[in-house]
Formats: sequence, structure tokens, C-alpha cells
Amino acid sequence: MRCAVTGANGFVGSQVVRELQRRSHEPVALVGADLDDGNLRDIDVERRPLDLLDPASVHRGLSGCDAVVHTAAGYAFWLPDPRVMYRVNV
Repeated sequence: MRCAVTGANGFVGSQVVRELQRRSHEPVALVGADLDDGNLRDIDVERRPLDLLDPASVHRGLSGCDAVVHTAAGYAFWLPDPRVMYRVNV
């Protein structure tokens, strides 16, 4: 099964990618274009850029996948406009 993983560059997302590979699935790592993908450094996996606020980007990221595991999230202790975090996380 080809499975997209949002937030694959994060700790949880990278562990999901590893587990999918261990179970003989084909993960696709969806990563924010401006984010570090160091947690994926030692993993041979297809990486695709993802902007959760852009429907076309989400469509491209999920193209050809049978399933999705959504681990992406925005977090901050304070934002001048909390609606941004709500839009990303919801």
C-alpha cells in the first residue's frame, strides 16, 4: 500500500514512515518545504513538499496514494494571530 505521511519530518511522522516500511508498505513523506527533514536523513523514502493551507499542494502530495496518516501540526507558545495555527491544525 502506498501511504502518504504528513509531517513526516517530525519525530512522530518519521517513526510512522519507518514502521510503514518495516511492514512492507510504501510511504511517501510529505514535508513542509521550509522545514528541516533531518529526522528522515537515514530513510530512503520519496519526499514531497506540502503546504497544508494550499489545496493544490495537498492534492499533489496525496496523488497516487492509497491512504494518508496525518501527523502534521503547527505549534507555538504564542502567535499574534492564533487563527493561523487553527487553520493548519484543523
